[in-house]
Amino acid sequence: MTTRTASKAAALAELMRADVDGGSERKRRLYQGGEIDGGTMTQAFNRQFIKAAVGAVGFNLSEDNRRRVDLRDTQEVQARALEYVKACELANLIPSISGLCGYSLHCSRQWLHKFKVQNPTHETTVFLERVGELFADCLIQTSLAGASNAVMALFTLKNNHGYLDKVSVEDVTEDEGETALDVGEILKRYEAQ
Repeated sequence: MTTRTASKAAALAELMRADVDGGSERKRRLYQGGEIDGGTMTQAFNRQFIKAAVGAVGFNLSEDNRRRVDLRDTQEVQARALEYVKACELANLIPSISGLCGYSLHCSRQWLHKFKVQNPTHETTVFLERVGELFADCLIQTSLAGASNAVMALFTLKNNHGYLDKVSVEDVTEDEGETALDVGEILKRYEAQ
């Protein structure tokens, strides 16, 4: 990072920190977290966690200059996915489709989705569907153990993995004795009632 970029980043950071510290109570609570020890331990942890997460984004943007993976190259997609999962394990983070796309595949979720829709039987699509299911299971297991935020888990499962609150299937059968009615006959039926 150049000196000019570093000084601009430091000035922006000072403004952003002042906005959070001097901002609304809601914004302070958002960044401070829970009430352990009056919030000071949680606040310190959250700031370190945020710093590390943002640092990972900065590293990815400045240091890791790999091009977007060719999704038709299944072996490269598999290697990058495994690399991403190992990095999540080392960082004690829950893997996600967004993280996989941003950090390892260097593409958007929309780009990935478009590939999967256009190539439903491709070996990469089959692999990525399995990866998505494993990421969803990881999120479910951590939520059940109380290790992840349940609300965020629900949002992620619905948004990225197609989960629904309730699924119901109703049988629809046609009455064989009745034939299709024209508009006039339907109107007569409703007028008679």
